[in-house]
Amino acid sequence: MIHIIYTVLFVLIDRLTKYLAVKYLMPIGSAVVLDGIFNLTYVENTGIAFGMLKGMNYIIVPLSIVIVAVCTYLLVKTVKSGKKIMPLALNFIISGAVGNIIDKLSYGFVVDFLEFAFIDFPVFNVADIFVCIGAVLLALIILFTKDGDVFGSDK
Repeated sequence: MIHIIYTVLFVLIDRLTKYLAVKYLMPIGSAVVLDGIFNLTYVENTGIAFGMLKGMNYIIVPLSIVIVAVCTYLLVKTVKSGKKIMPLALNFIISGAVGNIIDKLSYGFVVDFLEFAFIDFPVFNVADIFVCIGAVLLALIILFTKDGDVFGSDK
């Protein structure tokens, strides 16, 4: 039950930040937060992470839905096994994917607004952060779990 709450909470955080970006950033385009370091910049991303697969929603949306379904199945499996970190990693991935799917289905693009000005890095959003956190946690679990027992118990 707690994992449903996490997922809903993470999606709501993503939706709120994107709503604020649309309301306040879309009209002005960009706002400097830390000069030369960090900006809030409104961008409509028609691709996936880092602007790849631009304009290919017919592939991106179904693939994202499959990823959410697989992660949800794994989430249920890991919760039943007693794992603690694995479900959290999956919650982050599911939440980020759902947040971006909502954008793709609502607007045909994803609202991005977080920009590191000091490096040449794509503008991103909170859902992207959630997916990255989940992916890093998942990678660490897979790399450092004894005998590769990713889904078994911690005993």
